[in-house]
Amino acid sequence: MLLVFNRQRACWELPGGMIDPDETPRQAAIRELHEESGCKVDDLTFAGFARFALGPEQRAEYAAIYAGRATPGNAFAPNDEITAITWWDGASPLAGRVQPLDVCLGRRRRRRRVR
Repeated sequence: MLLVFNRQRACWELPGGMIDPDETPRQAAIRELHEESGCKVDDLTFAGFARFALGPEQRAEYAAIYAGRATPGNAFAPNDEITAITWWDGASPLAGRVQPLDVCLGRRRRRRRVR
């Protein structure tokens, strides 16, 4: 799975972000993937959604999860948000902290695909 290192949160996580006005969740996922990693996809497959609680107030958040085959676009260049990208097998140790929620989502998707 492709992970990006978020500068502000100082951890590895799945690429993603907010949906812009007049953008579908799928279009947002394609755009965020490219912005954060330089990778391009023609299309993504909807894999499901997640509901989770964030912050001390435990506010409910939702995420649409997509999967696909990414091909390198422009060479990755660190920016204000993302400092590095890596392809991760889900088991090998990574240098630095990994976002537990994203690892859980990535592993669940991967298990469903393998079956």
